[in-house]
Amino acid sequence: MVKPNTRAPLIQFLQLLVAHHPSM
Repeated sequence: MVKPNTRAPLIQFLQLLVAHHPSM
């Protein structure tokens, strides 16, 4: 699996997308 340090920004990005697109 990817290191947590590398996944952190990805998760943050996904959370932002979900915040703007709750339907997702």
